[in-house]
Amino acid sequence: MQHIYNCRSNKASVISDTSSYFADKQVGLIARDMEGSIVVRLKGGLGNQLFQYATARAMALRSNVPLKLDVTSGFRNDPFGRSYGLNPFTLKATPASRFESFVYPGGRVVRAASRFFNSRRPLGERSYIQERALCFDPEIVAFRCRKQIYIEGYWQSEQYFADCSEQIRQDFRFMGTPSAQSAQLAHQIEASNSVAVHFRRRRALRLSGETKGADNDTVNANYYSQAFERIARVVRDPTFFLFSDDPDWVRQNIPLNYSSVVVTGNESEDRIHEDLWLMTKCDHHILANSTFSWWGAWLSANGEGTVIAPDKIRFNRDIIPQRWLVLES
Repeated sequence: MQHIYNCRSNKASVISDTSSYFADKQVGLIARDMEGSIVVRLKGGLGNQLFQYATARAMALRSNVPLKLDVTSGFRNDPFGRSYGLNPFTLKATPASRFESFVYPGGRVVRAASRFFNSRRPLGERSYIQERALCFDPEIVAFRCRKQIYIEGYWQSEQYFADCSEQIRQDFRFMGTPSAQSAQLAHQIEASNSVAVHFRRRRALRLSGETKGADNDTVNANYYSQAFERIARVVRDPTFFLFSDDPDWVRQNIPLNYSSVVVTGNESEDRIHEDLWLMTKCDHHILANSTFSWWGAWLSANGEGTVIAPDKIRFNRDIIPQRWLVLES
């Protein structure tokens, strides 16, 4: 059942509904949805948003309920000015209303209360589910939705959606036409024994002067040297396609004795999905400490390719699938 609000005429009923919020265990000032639905808060960069959507989509599929996306609240105070980035994909979801997203006067207070009271209930009785830790939580997979549920977190493990992986891959197909430059690169990738290599330089941190923590987010040169050697031992005549938010730095600092291409032109927020698209076309992958390159490898059409990840990414011990190789970084 769909409910349409008139903010003026229904002001009194909306206010009165707040008193029944905790008793009814609903999420905020929203209409009761007897059939249930999942509302997911999207935030962070593109890689994080993909994890959030995938987990919520799997939860909705298991419960046979609709999925709604809160594409607003998670970006209102983003330190890097990031925004919703999933428009290039063929998603199966609808936008959440401002009430379902807590985007209304007093919404932050209601959200805080929702987090507090729901955290003290068993998971199966909650209407607001916040990620409890970065490691995999099997209760999320066992959860079944019987009412409208709001979920918030990063959910960085394929175990949250492994049983729905084929549907997730379908949802993450790219729409639209790539730029002429990306299309040409795609042909070059498909004609070679291609290896996607990702360098995360944290340009946003350096431009703002906030260098604290940057060393913890990047991986060292020895990691890449080992990864190049590992790939060269198992891949005949590899061509390394180098992706980065700082391609000039890559040109100046990454010497290679192998065929290589520095990918440029897709660093802006409105083009970054084209880099991801190109990564998925590569046969093998060398990841940075980044969920962006994680998805480039996971969505690759070559399921038999070699994937190398840095051990720094193991701040979440469940983010790296067991089939991938982990090197010291």
